[in-house]
Amino acid sequence: MATLRDDHPRIRAFLRAKRNVDFAEWRLNISMLASDAFFQAVEVDKAWELRDCSGNVVEILSARDLLREIAVSAHYCGDPGVLFRDRLERDNPTPQWPYVSTAPCAELAMAQGDACHFSYINVSNLVRGDALDMALLGEVAALLVRMLDAVTEVTVRGRSDALPLVAQKRRIGIGITGFADLLLHLHLPYDSHATAILAAEIAEVLDFHTKRASVALAAERGAFPAIAESRFRDRSWVARKLEGKLLRIDRDQWNALIDDIMRYGVRNASTTSMPPSGTSSEIAGISKSLEPYISLRDRDGMLFKVFRDLKLVQDKDDDENRYDDRLRKLPFVSLAQDIKPLFHLMVQARFQSFLDDGISKTINLDQNCTVDAVFELFRDAYRCGVKGLTVFRDNCLVDRDDARL
Repeated sequence: MATLRDDHPRIRAFLRAKRNVDFAEWRLNISMLASDAFFQAVEVDKAWELRDCSGNVVEILSARDLLREIAVSAHYCGDPGVLFRDRLERDNPTPQWPYVSTAPCAELAMAQGDACHFSYINVSNLVRGDALDMALLGEVAALLVRMLDAVTEVTVRGRSDALPLVAQKRRIGIGITGFADLLLHLHLPYDSHATAILAAEIAEVLDFHTKRASVALAAERGAFPAIAESRFRDRSWVARKLEGKLLRIDRDQWNALIDDIMRYGVRNASTTSMPPSGTSSEIAGISKSLEPYISLRDRDGMLFKVFRDLKLVQDKDDDENRYDDRLRKLPFVSLAQDIKPLFHLMVQARFQSFLDDGISKTINLDQNCTVDAVFELFRDAYRCGVKGLTVFRDNCLVDRDDARL
C-alpha cells in the first residue's frame, strides 16, 4: 500500500495517480493518510494547509475540495482509499514506532520493518443449532494464538535482520471468514441491526480469548520484548474498549484479564485483525472475510452450494434468471450492492469495536452511483468511527467515460 499524508505538497497529484494508467499492469493500492484535523476541516468547510518537510505552508486550499479529489478518483477506479491516521495511532500499542503505511489490503497498519502473521476462523462451521457457538469460537481462537506465535518464532529465527520489528512486537492477527455464510445459516440479512450486534459479539470473543491465550504464553515464555515501552503498561489504554460495549464477556472476566496483563504482559503486541482472505476463501469454498456476496452467480457456484446445503434450494435451474429470482425472494439474502452503504459501515464499525487492527473493507457501489455519493460516504466513514474505507463502483474500470464525472 502506498500512502501519503493529507497535508503533503503533492497530495493532489498522488490522488490523481491512477486516473490514466494501464490497470492490467498496475499492482499498487494507494490511500491517503487522513488526520482528524482534516475531516474536522471538511465538516466546517475550512481552508486546509499543505506543508513541506520543514513544516512551511506552501499552499492553502479547501479541505472539501481535497476530499472531492479523492471522491472523483475513487469513483473512477476504486482508488485511493482513506485511512484515518489518528485512529490507527490511538490503537498503536508501540507508539515509539509510528505507523507509516498498511499491508496491501489495509488489514493492519505497519511501521517501518513491521510484519504480522495472519489466520482466520470459518465461523460458518461453528453453527450449533440455530446459533454461533461462541465458546467454541473462543477455543479455536486460543489455539490459533499458540500456532501463530510458533510461526512468529520461526520467522524471528530465520529473518530477524530483514524484519526487525517482528522480534520486538511478535504481532499476530486472528480474524474470521465465512461471515456471509454464517448469516445464511442464521437467516439474518446483512443489513440488519442483529447482524451488527453479532459482529460486535464475535469481535469481543476473539479479542478476549486471544488476549487471554497471549497472556498465558507470556507467563510461560515471556512477553514481547518491546512491552516495557508499550501502552500495555497503561491500564486505562488496555481497558479503553470496554466501556458500554460488553456483550458476551462479563466485566469481572475482563478485569481479571487486565489484571493478568498488568502482571505478566502479553506475548504478542496485537492478536486480532481482519485479513481479506480472498484467494484462500475461494479455495475453501466459503464467503470472504466479513464481506457479503457480490452476486448470486458467483464464479465457482459457492453460494448455490450453501443454499443447497441449507436445503433452501434443491437443484439449480437451467434458467439462471429464475434461479436468481427464487433466491432473491428469501428475506435474508443480501448482496453487496443491495446493502445500503451505512449498513456496510455499521457492520465494519462493530467488528472494529474490539479488534486490534484496521479492517480491510471495500463497499461495492452501483455503477450509477455519483461522485457526490462517494464524497458523502467518506464523510460518513469518518463519522462512524471506522479506521479506513475503500469503495469500488461496479464496472468503473470498463465504463471509463461515465467514471470521469
